[in-house]
Amino acid sequence: LDWQITAFYVDSRTLRIVQRNLKTEAIESHDVEGAYDLNDAHNSISLGVDRSGHIHLCYGHHATRLRYRRSIRANDISGWTDELPMTGTSEERVTYPTFVQPRHGFPLVLLYRDGVHDSGNARLKVYDEETASWSDRPLPILSGSESKPWTSNAYWNHPAIGSDGSLHLSFVWRTHTLGEEDLINNVNIGYACSFDNGISWETSKGRGYELPITQVNAEIIYPVSPGSNLINQCSMALDSRNRPHIVFYADDSGGIPQYQHLYFDGAQ
Repeated sequence: LDWQITAFYVDSRTLRIVQRNLKTEAIESHDVEGAYDLNDAHNSISLGVDRSGHIHLCYGHHATRLRYRRSIRANDISGWTDELPMTGTSEERVTYPTFVQPRHGFPLVLLYRDGVHDSGNARLKVYDEETASWSDRPLPILSGSESKPWTSNAYWNHPAIGSDGSLHLSFVWRTHTLGEEDLINNVNIGYACSFDNGISWETSKGRGYELPITQVNAEIIYPVSPGSNLINQCSMALDSRNRPHIVFYADDSGGIPQYQHLYFDGAQ
């Protein structure tokens, strides 16, 4: 609670980490030299802080090998490890890494896509401060890589965390392209929630999922037909009662693409 940290690319050789002390307002920065691709917006940076205060850094991914470092000392951005594997499992085709901060005694976790745009899985890795090591949750949360007769991928909005520690995901499914024009196709808006930091998941009605969640067993909270201009990633937040609100972009009833607000009122 005493620190604010951010990171950005200065240029193709420099990733800068900035830390502000919220008590003194003092600002420090540290540059991590490397090779960074600035021409692909997928190559975002994610920061996490574990329960012992060590800072974790993931960056520069688009279906590529995991790039990960952590700070050598707690609450200190001046020293970093070399690039490290986490577990070495499912780390060759990483995209959208997102650290989910510790809450309610839960450890730091990393949510990421393993795979590609039309054949992917959402996976979680969990950090243990005592051993300074990561472990893999045994099954993906969302999986389209084994779908038949064609594969798919779930694109999720940024996860939302409730005041009760609940973890909420909303997502669409990308299938094969449509027609001779090869139109990108996303369908339906799905939802899943976890109250144990991603070990088990349930629907908005409180019914438990059997993992992994696929296009077959996913709760469709809002159906969107193929070819409806549904965007693959937008936004989600929770209100004061931990109920999800989702903004998405798709055709309206007249076929005009619009930003639309979808929310759960506790019943529907």
